[in-house]
Amino acid sequence: MYKSFLVISAVTALSALSTHPAHAQSQSLSGAVLAGTGVADVAPTPEKPQPWSLQASYDLGVLSFGGIGVHAGVSKGPWAASASYYRFESKEMFGGALGGFGEDFKLHVDYIVGAEFGYFFNGETNDGWYATAIYQAKQQTVTHEPTGDQAKLTSHLLGPELGYEWKFLGGAFLKPRLGVLYYVKSPQPGRNPVNVGGASYDNPTHTWVDAYITADLGYEFEL
Repeated sequence: MYKSFLVISAVTALSALSTHPAHAQSQSLSGAVLAGTGVADVAPTPEKPQPWSLQASYDLGVLSFGGIGVHAGVSKGPWAASASYYRFESKEMFGGALGGFGEDFKLHVDYIVGAEFGYFFNGETNDGWYATAIYQAKQQTVTHEPTGDQAKLTSHLLGPELGYEWKFLGGAFLKPRLGVLYYVKSPQPGRNPVNVGGASYDNPTHTWVDAYITADLGYEFEL
């Protein structure tokens, strides 16, 4: 009987030794499989960089009275840079509220060449609200109509512009905007009246600041 007990004990011990390593191995394999399916092993998808784009637009306000007012520039993300060119016959509108120079004079804007650098407040793309810093170089010709005498007036302006760019059909956009530019160099020396043809030309609204409100219609091309 004692021998039978020893035989049973030995068989039990051998059975335990043969069973436990297989169980441990199974646990190790299961842990490896679970570890291999962890989230940390999945590489994150990189964000798509914002592309460069090219924009061209026409100033609808200037177009409404037969002038030329064009902008062209590039943008990337919320940053934008552009150049502009204007040429038009200046009008005395709203009783001179936007600039007046008398019935004896005609004022022609020979050119305005501008540079603009802006930022869109959403911080990601070039749409929505934005602010722009503007520099302009301007030349105007004043004509005293009774005598035909002329004077050329040059000026330089700096200032901010605030606007909103709305993309509504593919790359088409509408951009209403408001600007206030300061005359660093006034078209009237000393900001005083200018003698043209023996008459005194004075446009007091445009000796210190040039304020405007208008809208551009344009199109954007991704590069």
